[in-house]
Amino acid sequence: MPCMVLIGVDHSMLVMKEETFGPVVGVMSVEAMDEAIALANDSNLGLTCSVWSKDRKKAAQIGRRIMTGTVMINDHLMSHGLAETPWGGFKESGIGRTHGDIGFAEMTQPQVIVDDILSTMPFVRRNFWWHPFEKIQYDGIKGLIDIFHGKGFWKRFIGLKKLMYAFYRSFARE
Repeated sequence: MPCMVLIGVDHSMLVMKEETFGPVVGVMSVEAMDEAIALANDSNLGLTCSVWSKDRKKAAQIGRRIMTGTVMINDHLMSHGLAETPWGGFKESGIGRTHGDIGFAEMTQPQVIVDDILSTMPFVRRNFWWHPFEKIQYDGIKGLIDIFHGKGFWKRFIGLKKLMYAFYRSFARE
């Protein structure tokens, strides 16, 4: 199938604004790479893009700045044959994903059933996670953060103390 290369196009033309899926490509001159990236991102579409360069590392850096679901370096169609990689677009193009683990997960209907056994125990005054929250619960959750991320032993110890006190309040009678 012959390919059509259109030269002298500009950003206002449909070939530069719509998905063509054709053997058609528009070639537009720009002053700088930042302008090319801005024009590529100035679209409601973003399925795939190709970045062509002898410097593959620089091409990958440019590709990361373009808002598309798939970026191909020095190729234009290979992603269709890579069943292990997710394929789909950004914005209004290629909604969802096919291929790979993400594509497989998109074909499933997950369901979560949570059975909170603490809420069935008679000695629990109020579950720690239930509304309305009190300051002590807030301090306890902050204490949990301090346990894992506090600077130094004492900060972590005080965090543990706050968490334990807040958790204890779930069981204490008023």
